[in-house]
Amino acid sequence: MTLGRILALLALGGCAHQSVRPGSRPPRLESPEDVIVVPFRSPWLVPAMPMRALGLPPARTADGKIEEAYVGVAFVVDDQGNIERQTISFVDERGPLEYRDVVCEILDGAIFAWHDHDPARGLLFMSFDFGDPQRHAGPVGDLSSRAQIVSQYSPAKLAEWVETRPHCRFNERR
Repeated sequence: MTLGRILALLALGGCAHQSVRPGSRPPRLESPEDVIVVPFRSPWLVPAMPMRALGLPPARTADGKIEEAYVGVAFVVDDQGNIERQTISFVDERGPLEYRDVVCEILDGAIFAWHDHDPARGLLFMSFDFGDPQRHAGPVGDLSSRAQIVSQYSPAKLAEWVETRPHCRFNERR
């Protein structure tokens, strides 16, 4: 093999491994082929500790009533139980958009534990209900149909789906 051919093969090999163009941000979901979709409300993944409740005042209408809100998200949890922050994606919501930020803060630093399934990278769907200040934000709602649909996606389509979903503001700083 000639030196020129070796250099050409090395150059081609280097280009093949470069998935991010200079100046662009990396994909939000890396290695989608390694991700399983966790069935909604499955015991496979559960918070390892209570998620922190934030002391933020609830959004209020002009007449002072608390605005009810619901936020549904999907995100990847790695085999160690850590959320891959860049994958946090909004899939359903009602109410003021400021609750997106609240959900991002709740999930930032949350740790999950794998149960009844070998540790893996799993896309988890979770929903949060906000309203009465006597109630803490917590899992509610039903995202089972969305989880079922997404579980049928190819790895490429899953990566595209995550990429196109609205996401936490801290992902904009990547």
